[in-house]
Amino acid sequence: PKGIILLPHWTICDAEEAPSRKVTGEAKYFIKDYVLVMPDYIGYGVTGERMHPYLHGELTARNTVDMMLYCRQILDSMALGIPTDSIFIVGYSQGGATALWTLKLIEEQYAESIHVRKCFAGGSPCDVANIYDEAVRHNAVSVPPEIPMLVLGTSASYGLNLKSEDFFTPAMIRAYDMYIVPKKKSLIQLYFLMPNHKLTHWMTPAGMDKTQPETKRFYDAMLRSSLVHY
Repeated sequence: PKGIILLPHWTICDAEEAPSRKVTGEAKYFIKDYVLVMPDYIGYGVTGERMHPYLHGELTARNTVDMMLYCRQILDSMALGIPTDSIFIVGYSQGGATALWTLKLIEEQYAESIHVRKCFAGGSPCDVANIYDEAVRHNAVSVPPEIPMLVLGTSASYGLNLKSEDFFTPAMIRAYDMYIVPKKKSLIQLYFLMPNHKLTHWMTPAGMDKTQPETKRFYDAMLRSSLVHY
C-alpha cells in the first residue's frame, strides 16, 4: 500500500451501510492502493442502538481519531513497513466536515505523533447553523430525512432533551418512526420516500423560529457544532 487514508464516511441512514458492514461508496476509489481506516460513527455498528450525533464535529472527530490510534497499533504489529505516523484524511459531505474536525483534533492533541500529509474535505457542512438559517429563509430543504437526524442527534449530543412535537409536524413524526428509526433505508431511498421539499411540511412554526426558547437552545448547540463559529 502507498500509505494510510483516514476516511470518515458521508451521511448514511441504513445500518448496513456502515463501514464495518460493507465497502462504502467513497472507499472504492482508494481501496486498491491504500490502507483505509474507516470508523463506524456512534449509532452504527456495535453502538447501533444509540442515537447518531449527526454533524456533532467534536464527537465524530474523537470517534475517528480513536479508530486511527487503535488501527495504528494493529498495523505496527503486522510489520508491513507502512509508516503509520503519516496519513491522509479524506472525506465528503458529512465526512468532509468530520475530516476538518479530525484535522483540528490532531493538530491540537496529536501533532507530535500523527502527521497529516494532506486533508481533503469536499461538500463539507461546516456551518450547520447557517444551513438551518438558509432552509428557514427559503422554506426549502434538500434532504428532508436530515432534519430529524440533526435535531434529535444534536439534542442527544448536548443533553438538550428536545421534544419531537415542538419541532416536527405529524408528517415528519410518522416518517421518522416508519423510515428512519429502523435504520433500514438508505438516504437515497428516504429522499424518494419523503419527496416534499418545503420545510413547513416537516417542521412546526416554533421549530423554524429561533427566538422560541427550545429552538434557541437547539440553534445555540448548532453554533457549537459549526466549525466556522467554533
